[in-house]
Amino acid sequence: MNRRRRLGEVLVEACLISPEQLDQALVIQRHEQKPLGRILREQGWVEEKDIYKALSEIWGIEYVDISQVMISPQVLQIVPEEIAKKYLVFPLFLQDKLLYLAMENPLQLEPIQIIEFKTRLRVKPLLASRSKIQEALSRHFNMDNYVEKILAQVQSKEKIQVIQNPEEEEDLNKLEKPTEGSQILQLVNLILANAIKKRTSDIHIEPAESLIGIRYRIDGLLSDPIRLPKIFQQPLISRIKVMANLDIAEKRRPQDGKITIHFSGRSIDLRVSTLPTNFGEKVVIRILDKKAALHNLASLGMSETQLTLFQQALSQPQGLILVTGPTGSGKTTTLYAGLNALRDKTKNIVTIEDPIEYQLEGINQVQVNRKAGVTFASVLRSVLRQDPNVILVGEIRDSETAEIAIQASQTGHLVLSTLHTNDAVATVTRLLNLGIAPDQVASNLILAMAQRLIRRICPACKKSYVPSSEELKKFGLGKPATSFSTLYRGTGCEQCRNIGYYGQAGIFEMLVPGSDLKLAISNKTSETALKKLAMEQGMVTLLQDGLSKVQQGVTTLDEMARVCYVQESLTWESSGLRELCRTCQKELDPNWKLCPYCGTPKLPESPEGSQRVYKILVADDDDRIGEILEAILEDRGYQVLRASNGAETLDKVQKENPDLVLLDIGMPIKTGFEVCRELRASVDTMFIPIIMLTAQTSISEKLKGLSLGADDYITKPFNGEELVERIKAVLRRSYHTL
Repeated sequence: MNRRRRLGEVLVEACLISPEQLDQALVIQRHEQKPLGRILREQGWVEEKDIYKALSEIWGIEYVDISQVMISPQVLQIVPEEIAKKYLVFPLFLQDKLLYLAMENPLQLEPIQIIEFKTRLRVKPLLASRSKIQEALSRHFNMDNYVEKILAQVQSKEKIQVIQNPEEEEDLNKLEKPTEGSQILQLVNLILANAIKKRTSDIHIEPAESLIGIRYRIDGLLSDPIRLPKIFQQPLISRIKVMANLDIAEKRRPQDGKITIHFSGRSIDLRVSTLPTNFGEKVVIRILDKKAALHNLASLGMSETQLTLFQQALSQPQGLILVTGPTGSGKTTTLYAGLNALRDKTKNIVTIEDPIEYQLEGINQVQVNRKAGVTFASVLRSVLRQDPNVILVGEIRDSETAEIAIQASQTGHLVLSTLHTNDAVATVTRLLNLGIAPDQVASNLILAMAQRLIRRICPACKKSYVPSSEELKKFGLGKPATSFSTLYRGTGCEQCRNIGYYGQAGIFEMLVPGSDLKLAISNKTSETALKKLAMEQGMVTLLQDGLSKVQQGVTTLDEMARVCYVQESLTWESSGLRELCRTCQKELDPNWKLCPYCGTPKLPESPEGSQRVYKILVADDDDRIGEILEAILEDRGYQVLRASNGAETLDKVQKENPDLVLLDIGMPIKTGFEVCRELRASVDTMFIPIIMLTAQTSISEKLKGLSLGADDYITKPFNGEELVERIKAVLRRSYHTL
């Protein structure tokens, strides 16, 4: 039987130490009872990696350098932190139910047996140096170090500076001490900078069972979520609460705060709102960019007639102007534009707001504070004693505020405010419900304006097209609508992030009570009759204004339908309101799953037993392998996307936001390694699960992928069942919803 060679012999044979140095080290070992390798390192004769390479040769166990690996939190959770630190072991990746484990001493059976028992996985030990394992444990189990490693790959040069009031500065410094130097601060700043660059109005931070999602509201619609591991939830939300001067210990009740930041040469206000949910606190951050705000009447998107009506109302010395619409419909922007037009050194303009969203020079702005008893009604009473010419009330929410606003409009003041109603005529009904007498509404209401925000067609990719008859029927536009024979839409480009829309415009419905309408209001005429009378006298409804902007090429039919009630004032074929079969165009019952006339399914069925269809991008330049993967995955109920090169893969990820990417390493244009690096370098994609596809079996190649942020490896050729199980495991670790 061959004798196993010893460490000193191997090092001498490799000419890393001399025989004399070995003899000297053995003498020291007899006196100090230390491992030979440690003595050789302490003497400075051998580097640590040379010791472990020699041990690898002796033991027949592969040596790995784990200094650059970045393991996903889901893989890391396989081995508990206390076991990893106690035995100096570090999990690297899973393959075929085999856990590859970096160990300082792979011959130590106890940690292997414990981990195999707890995880029901087989363990393959790999040799790694003590210092590298300690560094990896510190880097991954310490939140700051782990975030720093991730952010090191994200390209961002923008700096965000938090501006604090002097009275809040001392409290903020006290709160920041526990997290001073925290990399979570960089992550928050990165999220904010990314949102501002994308023209985001609101950031939604939404905890889920196993992850935390970050969604941006851009041009009125929420984006697909950026998915962050669950471990970021608490430090991320705590950091935002610290910045907003909120109580970080209070998690059971909603809180509101504000942050002022300096970014890219401008000052931006952030309104922060927290709300307890079953998976933790949800945070919404509203971005109030003073530079981006519209304060010009001509920029709101009104037609010439509408602009004239609004300007005439603003020119009145007294009366009530009400802007209505749901949250996020641009009411505040319209009112600020009106105030900006009214600003005059001869006028005393006062606003009562909750919160004050933008500072306007030359205007007195009052912040409502209910805790201190400063309500809309109480401030409005005080404002009337301040000799105002124009008063803006942020919102009429109750009978008391409505009554005082009406009284103010009766006594020589121009009052502007908002209500929550569906259309302009409903404003009258709402005032009556708040207890205002019909004759007071009729005599003081000079303009009720409903509005919505629609997305503009992106000018960079705007193209004309001929709409189908089915598309026109959906909106009640049949043959008489010849002016709709040519419409426009965006095809998608880099500027609009392949959505086809860029920016927003308003659509408006203006009720200007004339003598007939005033009489009808005084007589408490029904809302339906009022609307009919208003339309007979020339009122343009929201739907009609939206259709006008479709004709002008400002927006699309689909976008107009998203914000308007299509059924409210159709004048053509009413059949467009019914649900029709997409094949034979016959009417369907809402409960039918397929068309009984031609057999076409009404909607694609989801895979049996699944709550969600996961979207997987297969990136492989070999069409045969791509087709096999597509067939296997679609058979298991996944939605499959295909890409054949690195550039196409990056494009598909940006457009489709897949739940997982199967990434072949040897692709043209950009290799799988290059694609992985770019995905991890973007805020939007830095946490998308990535599984590498490779024909190589070397651990060194896999470690290279792990250093770039890959979550797992699948080796070609693969077994279909095992591949599906591996994908399910990564999805389960990432989303915990399977």
